[in-house]
Formats: sequence, structure tokens, C-alpha cells
Amino acid sequence: MKRLLILVAFAMLAGCADDPASTNNSTTNNATNNATNNTQNNNMTTNNTVADMGATDMAADMAAELDAGTDAEADAEVDAFMYPDLAQDPCAFPSTDVNCPTGPYGPGSFMTSIIIPEQPTCCFDFNGDGVIDNKIGALLATAKSLGFDVNTGIANAIEAGTLVNLFGFSNFENAQYDPTLDLSFYKGTDSDLNILPNLQGLGEFYILNESLLQGQPRWGFASARVRAGFLEAFDGDFDLDFPDLLDEVRIPVAQGRIEAVVLPGAVLSAGGTVTLDEGKMGGVVLRDEFFESLNAASNACFCLRRNVYDREASGGYTCNSVTEDEVACQGATSGCRFLAAKTYCGLLGTAISNAVDVDTDNDGKNDSYSFGATFTGVGASIIGNEP
Repeated sequence: MKRLLILVAFAMLAGCADDPASTNNSTTNNATNNATNNTQNNNMTTNNTVADMGATDMAADMAAELDAGTDAEADAEVDAFMYPDLAQDPCAFPSTDVNCPTGPYGPGSFMTSIIIPEQPTCCFDFNGDGVIDNKIGALLATAKSLGFDVNTGIANAIEAGTLVNLFGFSNFENAQYDPTLDLSFYKGTDSDLNILPNLQGLGEFYILNESLLQGQPRWGFASARVRAGFLEAFDGDFDLDFPDLLDEVRIPVAQGRIEAVVLPGAVLSAGGTVTLDEGKMGGVVLRDEFFESLNAASNACFCLRRNVYDREASGGYTCNSVTEDEVACQGATSGCRFLAAKTYCGLLGTAISNAVDVDTDNDGKNDSYSFGATFTGVGASIIGNEP
């Protein structure tokens, strides 16, 4: 608006310059001064043209100089629209108000479903080609064809209470509009071993000690915000679990992203709850960390006690499992049996090893697998650390 007013003002000035104020209007001198007037008018036309051009150029220059300020003002107006000045929750965690609920953790959300699509239908584009990336989903489709249904294993573990993934919020001051809040990711456990209330959003949970590093959250997101009840979080990290397939393995995810709808009724105080719907989560899994996790698991298997994957100079991995390993691991857990089996181990070490689709260090070579999953999260009261 300021730029428009200035341009109008300059246009008016340019119009004023066109008025031949010095022209002699006396009718008695028209005949004698005709030649002089014509000369004056010609000169004034030339001068007015120059004045018009000068005013126009000055207006354009002024407008260009005002661009930065105007754009900043426009950005501020957009931010004000996107984040209106709404009242903050007086007891939002952490609060020092003696009249507010107390506790070591802010509001929480318990993930009651996690589904990794077997097709690239969710969730994010990590390599910038405009196409959704989810290589992990494609790999799990391969595992399913071999008799390992990872999504069913995840669902069973959640219902059994053995897989408890929690989101923890702090500095979350308005459930509909908050430009900056803190979002952490935790592994948890039920406080009373009564699973049904947990699935209904009435559960109380402890944080597992492995989720903490020197008393602070081990996993979380560099930035998070809520706009019109829509949660977005960026540049995070967390771990993936594969229950009933590789129980011993947790795969670290980097460049994590979260999107979800924050449903009405969130309680933002200590021990409060936040319900999330239509959730999407994603990230990338570095190939080296993926296979290092598998090797860590194979070293923990009593029937193996060694790395079963060898890194090649090309960056890929090959399986070194032999028939004797399969025999030795027949009575072991499903994960150890999987790692020892030449068929499965060989599959991971050939097709899957070379299926990386994201270049995280911009060296022109893919080094990671993309990952995406849908989720829902019911309210969860986080009451402390595991006893």
C-alpha cells in the first residue's frame, strides 16, 4: 500500500509538470507573441517529456528501493495471518505457576498405528525429483513375499504393549497456532500393564532410559510448528523397529519429518495429552548405519557372534552367512534365524544393498534409503522415567 501511494504521488507530480504555466494567455498579445509562444511551447514540450521520464524513472527507482521494506512488511503480514495473536495456555509446559499441574514431562501422544506402505504412496520427496520416496516400503514388500509381514508385526507389537513409540511436546502454548514448539521422540513402556486404556488415549507411560542422553531426549526434531491445527516437524531423528522380523535390530532414521492434524481437546500442561490424526512420518536411513545395525544384531546372536555382512569398496554389502550358521541358529529368535539364513541374508546383501535412492552428502552417489509411514497417535500422559 505504501508503494502504491508513492507511485500515485509521483504520477501526480508528472501530470503537474505538463501544465504550461509560463504560457502567455493575454488575447491582446496573441498576434505579436505567436512565434514566441510557439517556440516556448516547443521547448516546454521537450522539457515536459524529460520531466515525465524523470518522474517515471524516479518513481521506478523509489519503488525498487522500497521493495525490500515492502516485502518485509508483506512477510510480516503473512506471518500475522498465519499465526494470529491468540491467547497462550497459561499452564503450557514448562510452567512455573504454582496453580498449574506439575511433572517432568509435557503433553504426550502414543502411536497406536504405524503402517509402512509397500508402494511409494507416502510420504515425502527426499531426492528432489518431485516423486514420493519410500524405498524401505519396497524392501518390506520383498520381505513379505518371503513370509515376513512387517506391518502385521508392528500392529501386533503395539496391541501387545511391547512397542511403545511416544511423541513428547514442550513449549507448546497454543494447540491451533504455535510457530515454535519442541517435539521429542521416545521409546516408552506402560505404567500399569493395562493395554486397553493406552489405545483409548487414557494411558500413563514411562520413558525408557535408552531414550535419554545425559538426561535429555536422545531423539527429536530441530524445528516444529502448528498452523491452523496442522503439525509440521523437520530435521529429526528416531529409530525404526521391525517386530517379529528383526527384533534385535533398530534402524536409525535421519532427516526426519512429521506431519499430522492436531485434534481438538489437547491439554498442554505437564502430564497432558495431544491426539494426532492423519499422521505422516519419514526420513532417510543411511546404508552404512542400516548394515551396521544388522551386524550389531548378528554379533548379539549366540549362534553367530560375528558380522554377517562385509562392506565392499563400492559401498555395498555382501552376506557371508554359510549353511553351518543356519543350522546353529535353528533354535534362535526369528531375527537371528533371518540373519543366519543364506537366502534372506543374501537378498539383503545384493538387491537391497544396492537399492539406495537418496544422496545425503551431495557427492553424486546415493548412500541412503528413503522411508515413509502413516500413523495415528492418541493422547498419552508421560509421568516419568522407567523405575
